[in-house]
Amino acid sequence: MRNKLLTLALMLFSINIYAQSITSALSYDKKYEVRPSSGAVEINAESTFYNKSGTEVHKEIVILNDSCRITSVKRFDSEGNTESISSTEYGPDGKRLKTVFRQNIHAFGIQTETRTYTYDAAGYLMSITERNTENKVFRKTVIINDEEGHPIELTVEDGAGNSYGTEKAWYDVPNNSVTIGYFNNKGEKVNEVEHTIDYSIPDKNDIYNEYGDPIKSGKYDFEYKYDKRNNWIKQVRYKTVNGKREKNAVFARKIKYLKK
Repeated sequence: MRNKLLTLALMLFSINIYAQSITSALSYDKKYEVRPSSGAVEINAESTFYNKSGTEVHKEIVILNDSCRITSVKRFDSEGNTESISSTEYGPDGKRLKTVFRQNIHAFGIQTETRTYTYDAAGYLMSITERNTENKVFRKTVIINDEEGHPIELTVEDGAGNSYGTEKAWYDVPNNSVTIGYFNNKGEKVNEVEHTIDYSIPDKNDIYNEYGDPIKSGKYDFEYKYDKRNNWIKQVRYKTVNGKREKNAVFARKIKYLKK
């Protein structure tokens, strides 16, 4: 459940997914969560999280292409100041080619990071190379896929080609499950965890509304408000702890569309 809710949060509030793990490699090319035929082009999103220490707010503006994939993201702090900007280029086949991130770090000024993506003969993601502001490679992720395009081995290296460690995956596709083993740079297994392969496939233990959105998932339940194009513009997430239902997070979106 913890892994599932984490992935859901990532879908609701986009982050810089760069496939440094098998779980992120499985979802790095997912489309933004809007109805594909709705014509959404811009989302102004605000995410509010409630915890014991108070309230945490994140804001961003997301621009989509006609395939519902993210072309740019601009993030803001709680006072409305720009924190970071990212832009992504795609090839004629729709595959991601390059993403450039610019972030204002107070101690260092504007820092730029560029990620380039390469694919194998079957069109599956094979590697990601990351360069810093000086255009020097500081990290590379190498991925081996099976015939279905599932990543079965992923290794992260530093700029000199030294391995940080490797992940290996064993798939149970009929049950939408994958077991991932984590190995250090000496080849020693240090952990093993089970994950879901594809979170867009409905979970038989969850309850969904008529729009296909989850309204009950374990200790969490959800309420939605929709616009005229059937995209949710507000989602309230609750968590039940010791029999008490508490507001856990609120996700709000203002969506701009192509004119029909």
